[in-house]
Amino acid sequence: MGLVSKKLNTAVLLAALLIFAGIQNVCASENGDVTGRAVYTDIAAYINGYPIPSYNVDGYTVVVAEDLRNYGFDVVWDGEARTLSIYLSGGTINGMSGVCTYPNAVGRKFADTLFTDIKTFVNGSPITSYSINGYTMIELKALDEFGTVNWNQAMWRAEVSLSGVSQNGGYPEVEESRLSIPIIVLDAGHGELSGNMSDEQKTADGWIYSPVRGGWGEWRHWKSGTVWTDCEGSGCNHRGECWYPIGGGDRSLEPELTLNNTLSAARYLEELGYEVRLTRTDNSQNPSMTKRLEYCYPNGDTAAAPDAALFICIHSNAGGGRGSAYIQLSGAYDQAGISSDYAYSGNTLGKYINDRITGDTSMGTYSGGVIGGLPHLVLFSKCPVTIAYLEIGFFDNSADLNILRTESDAIGKAIAYGAHYYCIDTGIKQY
Repeated sequence: MGLVSKKLNTAVLLAALLIFAGIQNVCASENGDVTGRAVYTDIAAYINGYPIPSYNVDGYTVVVAEDLRNYGFDVVWDGEARTLSIYLSGGTINGMSGVCTYPNAVGRKFADTLFTDIKTFVNGSPITSYSINGYTMIELKALDEFGTVNWNQAMWRAEVSLSGVSQNGGYPEVEESRLSIPIIVLDAGHGELSGNMSDEQKTADGWIYSPVRGGWGEWRHWKSGTVWTDCEGSGCNHRGECWYPIGGGDRSLEPELTLNNTLSAARYLEELGYEVRLTRTDNSQNPSMTKRLEYCYPNGDTAAAPDAALFICIHSNAGGGRGSAYIQLSGAYDQAGISSDYAYSGNTLGKYINDRITGDTSMGTYSGGVIGGLPHLVLFSKCPVTIAYLEIGFFDNSADLNILRTESDAIGKAIAYGAHYYCIDTGIKQY
């Protein structure tokens, strides 16, 4: 019996500790802590026929509580009690103009939902609410306290019907708005070994066979002042060798590591609301550098203007060293269409991302975070948009290799947030 009692007492103690730990965790939340996110939706919400701006949180249609003042409600803030109370006022519904749905942005992030100690009440009853951008959002279904809330499948809209309110008549039209969603191209570095590729695959992946050059490869430059016109050994300013052989990209271990980091970065960027294009999605692919740049254009149409905001090359280093850095752009770049601050912007983006990697993961900094002496890489000499070229760790160093393998998610997140804050600080994120 003594042994049984001891086991029971131990179990009770452990349970109590777990409960206490859970309470501590809940209590640890502070105002402003991120709890989730609101996303754009193509579902239109209506109150008595008047459209109201709406978003989606955890699968529920939500509206801004303060907007309800335009729809026959009183919304009362008590600063001392820190409560927001919603009542049906019996006033006139005026609605709001400029209400939009976002068919090209469904599921993309609108804003973070934040923890708040403010309590929200509908007709005196507590309801679930969300703090977003300084406002309170509530689930539309909470308004069934005052009438009926129905889903109109045929018209793809949520409808609230209230009684005892007057309305001005004349319903504003809901507009379809297309957001300006920044596009980021993620390039997962070297791919399949060239020796494993057939001639047909090499051609499909944008590689060229040149008898003069003695094999497969690609031209390193465009003709000066052009894009998509290869120099073919002349008509450029000969910034280094004009030909890049396919074997120069052969790696055995790096492709897997960089692809894992790239896929992680893509996931976080999409959560942040960006459109992401991947130059390769598995390790059997090995597109030429030139082929990768097609992703900077809408539907790969290189006759159109590029629509990508950024091109980010994700690599890993080798050759004796430790840590992460970006490769520095320097010198003159003369492909058509690039900005006057092309090199400065690329280096700034590289620093934003590399600083996040070395600050948010176990990866150290290599060479002060900057690798010089490689100013005329193929991608630098041909890319039409701001470009960052990262060398994340040394895969031939056991310590760095362990970080690359075990912290891929954190590295991807650092890449995403480095790019994200670069976009915010330079005005690219235009939602």
